[in-house]
Amino acid sequence: MKKLLFAWLLAGGELNAQSFSALADTVFSSPVFRQAKLAAAFYSLSEGVSVYSKNLTVPLIPASNAKLATSAAALSYLKPDFRFETSFWVKKGE
Repeated sequence: MKKLLFAWLLAGGELNAQSFSALADTVFSSPVFRQAKLAAAFYSLSEGVSVYSKNLTVPLIPASNAKLATSAAALSYLKPDFRFETSFWVKKGE
């Protein structure tokens, strides 16, 4: 189930908001997640709107799996050769 969910999250298939919300509710209410404390937010990149959210105000400690999904998404959109540029401005005497 965990591998299936991970693949589902990364697949990025086309679903309308109602279908996606129903599917997400079904997955998150499955026995695998029954004892889990979780929060989730999904956004439509093409429409720029939230299509699903759950427990957004609940304070949680991020899991290592969140880092894996974030890294996969970043590599997909930014590509491996992407580099962030960071600038610093400092006033003299500080």
